[in-house]
Amino acid sequence: MMFAKRARRASLLVFTASLLLLCAACSDSTPSADVGTDGKVGDANGDATDAGVDAPKICPVPSPPTPGACAQDKLEVFKGQHVVVMNTLQIADQNQGFDLNNADCDDDNKTGADNILWTIGALGNPSIADSVKSGDIVLPIEVYGLDDVNNDDCVNFSIYLGRFPPDADGDTRKSGGPLGSAGPDCNDTDMAISDKAAEIPGNGVDDNCDGQADEDTTQTPPVPSNDTTDADGDGQTIADGDCDDRPTFGVTIKKGATEICGDGLDNDCNGKADDGCLPWDQGQNYPIESGSVDANSNEGFINFRGATIKDGLLRAGPSVFSVSIEITRGIMFDLNLSNVFVEAKVKMGTNGLEIEDGLLGGVLSARVVDLAPNFIADFGFGSKDDSLLDTLLGPAGQVLALPKDVQGNRIPDIDVDGDGIEKFLDTDLDGDKGAFRVDTCIDGDGTVIKNEYDANGKVTKKCTQALDANGKPRFVDGWSITLKFSGLPSQIKGTVSTGP
Repeated sequence: MMFAKRARRASLLVFTASLLLLCAACSDSTPSADVGTDGKVGDANGDATDAGVDAPKICPVPSPPTPGACAQDKLEVFKGQHVVVMNTLQIADQNQGFDLNNADCDDDNKTGADNILWTIGALGNPSIADSVKSGDIVLPIEVYGLDDVNNDDCVNFSIYLGRFPPDADGDTRKSGGPLGSAGPDCNDTDMAISDKAAEIPGNGVDDNCDGQADEDTTQTPPVPSNDTTDADGDGQTIADGDCDDRPTFGVTIKKGATEICGDGLDNDCNGKADDGCLPWDQGQNYPIESGSVDANSNEGFINFRGATIKDGLLRAGPSVFSVSIEITRGIMFDLNLSNVFVEAKVKMGTNGLEIEDGLLGGVLSARVVDLAPNFIADFGFGSKDDSLLDTLLGPAGQVLALPKDVQGNRIPDIDVDGDGIEKFLDTDLDGDKGAFRVDTCIDGDGTVIKNEYDANGKVTKKCTQALDANGKPRFVDGWSITLKFSGLPSQIKGTVSTGP
């Protein structure tokens, strides 16, 4: 039961973190539809006479920033100067975010924080924090071309999905993790040693990861070895508790020794390797998910190019990225995102680059949300049969205070493509009047697209996935959201296949 709960929580949080890496199809180059604080939508001009009379004024479109020279550099995986991994991650507060709809004319930050999904933080933040702390969510950042941590006119960085604890020896058993709950592999350098292996008497090592070497497992309970030889010369015999007395191999291993993060060994003979070690510990390293790396170019998919640092404040974006991520066993989630913004304080700490007070914001587009299973069913919103979009526009919409149009339909708050806010309705094409499930999409230009069904009533094509005449996604409007994070120096090494 505990395993199932942990797996469910990890699925939700990997999804949340991946999504908020971020979920964006927002743009600073197009105006927003006129959505007032009364939840009504007027035209895109902000006229005082329209239905959204209290809507914020839409400012002139700013010129896009000129990217620095380094923006053309190749960002080869594992060739960066610094690696930082997020050690805290939360959904940001209501007043934290970026001006994604270009509504803050005087740049006073009073109307410029677009983060309408901030209320989700009350549901998800405790679990997100727990998953980051335990290593269930690992988000490393590789930095390239950093010349000055205080002021630099061009810096690049990539964000990956990490895998921790690692399985370095490929025996499907993992090591490392928080104290008391580390993985079961006590030697991640030898696939013949794990909690699933049989003890081999006389070989001087703990084969089955019970914390002792050469015990007689034919008896119940197993009888400890009385071998008083100190073959590795570390001052402790197997009879005294040394779990690896092999010459050369066991020199750093004995009962009571200090655990060494990142070596994959059970240094203190408690039956667990790297017990208490986390991704940002000095000397610790871990692989990254193959799904976050382009195998052809050997670059990450999530790249921020031409970022700047002024007085220790990093600013980056907009960026574009696309990555396919497994959010739970057998379910892949395709993120096609654009215009994601990052702002954070950076400094050089004792062990390397550190990040403080980071914000990462963008828009969670309806087409992306409708591909995601309803993980917030675990919090009492909707059912597992719904998509996340169904739940946001149905039972969760009122709690989250999402904006509405004049007909009372829940709608996005950011008009990404500038043709007016899109609508996503349940017109009961499936014949189910008891549940809200999106089946009709209305583009900002008025075009209506409906779900397509087979003879058995099963959806064959969702309206949210429709393409326009140019073959590009038609429904890209969505809901603004921002993450806050911090990061500590870390190390990554190698890749592992994206999968369970």
